[in-house]
Amino acid sequence: MVVGLLVVLLSPAGTAAAAETDDPSLSVTITALTPAALVVGEPVTLSGSVTNDNDFTWSNLQAYLVIPRSPFTTRAQITQAIAGGRSYTGERVVALESIDDLGDLSPGASRSFSVTVPWEELEVTGAEGVYPVGIQLLGTRPNGERSNVAVARATTFVPLVADTRPVVPAGVLWPFVMPIARGETGRWVDPDTLVDAVAPGGRLRNLVDLVASTPVASGTVLIDPALLDGLADLAENRGVAEADRLSDLETTQVRAFLTDLTSVGRRGSTWIAGYGLPDQLALSRQPGIGSQLQAAVTTATESATQAAGIPGRRATWIAAAGLDEDTLVKVRRSGDQPVVVASSELADWDRRDGSVVSYPTDAGPVPLLVTDDLAEGVPGSESVVTVRQRLLAEAALASFQQAIDPDSRADAVTVVPPTWDPGPDWQSAGFAAAWTSPWVAQVTLDDLLLRDVEAYTGRLADRDSAPLPRRVLTAAAELQAAGASLEAVTVEGGRSGAVARLVAGIVGLRWRDDVDAAVAIARSERNLVAEQLAAITIEGPPSFLLSGTVGQIPLTISNDTTRTIRVGVRIGSSNPDLTVPDVEPVDIAAGARTTIDVTVDVGDRSTSTLSARLVSDEGAPIGEAAEFNVRSSNVGTVLWVAMAAAGLLVLVALLRRFRHGRRLPSATEEPAA
Repeated sequence: MVVGLLVVLLSPAGTAAAAETDDPSLSVTITALTPAALVVGEPVTLSGSVTNDNDFTWSNLQAYLVIPRSPFTTRAQITQAIAGGRSYTGERVVALESIDDLGDLSPGASRSFSVTVPWEELEVTGAEGVYPVGIQLLGTRPNGERSNVAVARATTFVPLVADTRPVVPAGVLWPFVMPIARGETGRWVDPDTLVDAVAPGGRLRNLVDLVASTPVASGTVLIDPALLDGLADLAENRGVAEADRLSDLETTQVRAFLTDLTSVGRRGSTWIAGYGLPDQLALSRQPGIGSQLQAAVTTATESATQAAGIPGRRATWIAAAGLDEDTLVKVRRSGDQPVVVASSELADWDRRDGSVVSYPTDAGPVPLLVTDDLAEGVPGSESVVTVRQRLLAEAALASFQQAIDPDSRADAVTVVPPTWDPGPDWQSAGFAAAWTSPWVAQVTLDDLLLRDVEAYTGRLADRDSAPLPRRVLTAAAELQAAGASLEAVTVEGGRSGAVARLVAGIVGLRWRDDVDAAVAIARSERNLVAEQLAAITIEGPPSFLLSGTVGQIPLTISNDTTRTIRVGVRIGSSNPDLTVPDVEPVDIAAGARTTIDVTVDVGDRSTSTLSARLVSDEGAPIGEAAEFNVRSSNVGTVLWVAMAAAGLLVLVALLRRFRHGRRLPSATEEPAA
């Protein structure tokens, strides 16, 4: 039966839909399918929309439902058929009452379609399995050409499963990932992209509303902390250029979305990805610098999630970005967080192993969530309906496998793409129907982690991956070093982890496609941090005269930053015998100055060169030192003795001169009577 079906699938002739021979640029989306699982005797209704992306009008468009007579019963059969690259999914139903005539479709225009086919006209065998089902459009070109080749198509899957089949755990991972990043000024670039995404009808708005409508136990939310960070900033018009400031309506919409995302994150199973989805492969391949940067990612992740008040299990997002043993070891050393990886990263993984497996490393086992998209390569845009049907198809195939292989751990876990948009009409798709079948059981990924997970002992795929180069990591590390000095002098309440967030943003996977931009942003942000450090200064008099051997020297500390700082002062001397105690740290408000008096005892030295340097609480030096000379007006005992001796010599000399200067009587003079 399957062999016969595959022969028909590859056949280009007959009333069956032929392989498409050109690209007419008509996009088709399936927006509704009932029933979600086939019921013998009941009709099938498939609805959707088509958009004309050509620069000419298609005329006399007609929509046909397409379904094969016999189903697939294994995943391998489906993937092999998809890999064949053919558009055919079965027989077109050509009964006139089952065709939707759409008429003409002008360039850029869209039109809805809906096709209902009674059970008997489907002409399926009614055997259990997974049936590809889809829509195909025939149309006429401006030159009058009309062929049997479909000009547009979309495909999904619909299962037919007996109620007595084994129950399969089924769940969804819903990623919420930041779509924008900071630029060279440290501000968010293109904030309108995020604003539009969270506004009514926006991609992220649609997604959070869809997730909120699903049962709590039916899936897990994965949140990028950078998204929480950006939303909090935009809600207060922080971190945006003056020209990009949000309107009151926009800030209200951002706050509303953040509130709803927070609610979804708190209600059930939540995983927290690393801030900005860091390139773990790059960090693991540069051990020294990578560990330092990983610390910044951890700080940024914790500060953003704590600020939002969202608890959750830490997780690592790798997907198809590249994986090796060192990466898994480093992840394991930071805890038992699960790693999201594509099946292409595991050379020997099979669906019967289950979506969650454990990879043994020298540091301990690492849980892996393996993503494996059944619908990859299937024509048509991803919609709420196609995600639901993929989930049901996976559950059906897993149930069939368990029936013949009791040791199979196959499940039905679906990971939706991070950029997926459910569309504004997601409610009409009826996603909740995914869990109404008796052979499907709701499950969260945390539930799966708590089960007896199979150990994966196969090979990691030997794939060519291009992680971020060392020059990106070096630039990020230089930013981190400058930021560490600034954070070190910031009063505890103001240590928001802002610099760590900047650093984490530089090592994200998004920059693999624009390495030069990542380096430029890191260097620019480092210079901005350096400017803030340069605004924290200490000054003293160029020279100072003490009235004695002991005196107080005034030093002025200026804080021309926008944050309250805490700094101490370390005094150095050119005289190794002269030691001046450090000044205890003091708090200085933003934009303020303060003067402190430093007590100096120069002892017997008449002059010394001193240096004053600001230090953090932990004693780390900050900025440049101020130097000044100190002289004493106290000449000291030795000098007084010398002066006394000199005075005595002067007195003796005067006396001698006085004595020799008296006139004596000559020999011819008579003595006085």
